[in-house]
Amino acid sequence: MAYAVLSRRLLDVQFVLNRATVFAGISIVVVGIFVLVEFLFNKFFAEASHTTNTLVTIGITLMVGLSLQYIHRYVDRLVDLVFFRERHEHEQSLRAFAHEAAFITDPETLLDNTIHEVAVNVQCDPVAILLHDDANSYTTARSTNGATEAISENDRAILKLRAWHVPIELDGIETALHGSRAYPLISRGDLLGILVCGKKRDGEAYAPDETEALFLLARSVGAVLDGLRRERRDDIKQAFEELKLSVNQSFSDLTTGMVEIRDAVRDLAPNAALPASTRHPPRA
Repeated sequence: MAYAVLSRRLLDVQFVLNRATVFAGISIVVVGIFVLVEFLFNKFFAEASHTTNTLVTIGITLMVGLSLQYIHRYVDRLVDLVFFRERHEHEQSLRAFAHEAAFITDPETLLDNTIHEVAVNVQCDPVAILLHDDANSYTTARSTNGATEAISENDRAILKLRAWHVPIELDGIETALHGSRAYPLISRGDLLGILVCGKKRDGEAYAPDETEALFLLARSVGAVLDGLRRERRDDIKQAFEELKLSVNQSFSDLTTGMVEIRDAVRDLAPNAALPASTRHPPRA
């Protein structure tokens, strides 16, 4: 079963080795603690009563049981640092960019940086971002291979992303999306876009922690895009209001000027007939 799972790449080999090494390390630490405790117990409590032996044994067991979480944390960190440092650094880079994306103020820069970070840290090809447009479809905004496509929002894969808001594997789904995995760019319950990742260059599968980091990044980028779009709409609305006020002020100044010209003409020639255009100020 293990051979079939690994040979068919149903699981990431590196991830399996990572977990196996971590659990082996935890087992070695726990067994070592019990061996040491048993040695000390036999040396110092050999003459103790049955009740004392029982209480000491229960105390030691509880101590080791409560310490398993901390042991697991430190062993996991050590294994990542020694054996899987590069992969761990890539995952941390994705999580770090998911936080940094909130401080980007330009949507074009946000898309460019997102494509770059995913391509470098996931090492997959191609990487593309599709955004929702006014034609009720998702159009390629950025792509590492330069390909562009417009896919209907009723595409089967897109329907799944809109309905469930979770990453999906594109293999086995009849869809126009070209890639291996798709991650939703979501904000306020709407699917603003899709991050599509192709197969990894080394042929390995996506590890669970890697998928989690990409999902976090996609949600962060979606929220930032939504915020930038709303800010842009607010800026356009404010500019329109300012233009409206400017036009009204200009019209008011023009009306005042016409009245002043009419009065000046009357003062210079009180008995002269005024032109028709100066008899009455223009109306708004």
